[in-house]
Amino acid sequence: MDATPDLPRPPRVPVFNMPAVVTASVGILVLIHAVRQVLPDVWDITLLLDLALVPARWTLALDPDRAADVLKAASASGGSALEVEARKAFAAYLVADPGAMSWTFVSYALLHGSWAHVLLNSVWLAAFGTPVARRCGAGLARLGAFWGHGSGDIAVAFSTAGRIAHHETADLLPMTMLNESRIDGPFRAAAEATQEAVLNAMLAAPAVTGRDGNSRPSLVDALG
Repeated sequence: MDATPDLPRPPRVPVFNMPAVVTASVGILVLIHAVRQVLPDVWDITLLLDLALVPARWTLALDPDRAADVLKAASASGGSALEVEARKAFAAYLVADPGAMSWTFVSYALLHGSWAHVLLNSVWLAAFGTPVARRCGAGLARLGAFWGHGSGDIAVAFSTAGRIAHHETADLLPMTMLNESRIDGPFRAAAEATQEAVLNAMLAAPAVTGRDGNSRPSLVDALG
């Protein structure tokens, strides 16, 4: 006679012990870089021009009179003659089309220079993005809600820390990191940002009319 109790089967341990949003974010970074490897050079350069964050583009958008400064800076920077000519051509392109492209503040974070760059960012995202992303649920809990199955709630966490100059020459670079004893600050910020996002979505959303003339008033209109 088998005396072993008939216990329920334990759940499967996930392959990646990270929030789904962090796993998905890493997957998106890998997928984008993989697709770029097979794109024709012209398409890849066009993608970089449209999605990369270029400070000079914002300089020209905010102050078109600084076009001469941008062109001068491109010529004065170091590098080989070919690099200088490439920078001058790029600066001339920016001067001819000085649009701000506000979406590049976000889209640039999806672009990487190499597979090593993708790997490094993914490791940092997995190690430090995971505990922060898991605190986003606290913002929903403050409003009496929760993440239900299939509810479609998504939290995205990313960082732009640790910048390195494009033509860096130093062998050793300093890296500023947050003291672990101060990590409660980002945790609290994740919860408060999520709470604020929900409140904004509820109170700032306008009245809409959808398919077949179905209309829904805004929360502000409904409350009078």
